[in-house]
Amino acid sequence: MSRTLAAATEAHAEGTHIHPVLLARIDFTTPVYAHTGLGIINFESNDYLGIGNLGGLSGLSETENLVPSPVTMTLTGLDSNIFTESMNAANYGDKVFLYIGYRNDDGTLVGTPWNFYKGRVEHGSGVRGSDNSVSIIVQHVLAILNKKIGTRYTDESQQKKSSGDLGLQFVAQMKDLKLTWGHRDPATIDSGANRDDDWYTDRGQDIP
Repeated sequence: MSRTLAAATEAHAEGTHIHPVLLARIDFTTPVYAHTGLGIINFESNDYLGIGNLGGLSGLSETENLVPSPVTMTLTGLDSNIFTESMNAANYGDKVFLYIGYRNDDGTLVGTPWNFYKGRVEHGSGVRGSDNSVSIIVQHVLAILNKKIGTRYTDESQQKKSSGDLGLQFVAQMKDLKLTWGHRDPATIDSGANRDDDWYTDRGQDIP
């Protein structure tokens, strides 16, 4: 089990009779707190409302990539007013936290749920009709590693970012620059009597 699991949660997960529950916190302008069970769960001083089978989560899978796959969160069975409000609330970049935990027979939480996924809202869409469903695509916070920074390591880009910074002023000149490390450039060797032949013989090289 993960080292981040609370001891009580880990012990319960290895039991023969368990009640797993998934909790979701979405930081809209008015935050949303929901869980996959029934009733209300109080966690971190917030009341998570049970939505049962009205909610869905897809896209969670193991991967060898550094960046976890995006997930899709779905809520169905909304009335028209809540449907419209949900669509207006989904803003690009809003934070999303997913937790997995366990409940006692009386519905209370066992230990502290594990925050196994942190992401941000990338896109929201809705389907009106008998279901009135809202879907939100969430990208993991590490997805930023796949985004291009949009700048270059040039003096021009550096000046736009930090005017007056001369750290990259010679980058353009280095494009065709040839540096010879550890020995002299043959083109500059003195072929006359003043040539330092000992420099070559000390290194086991042939004298040109």
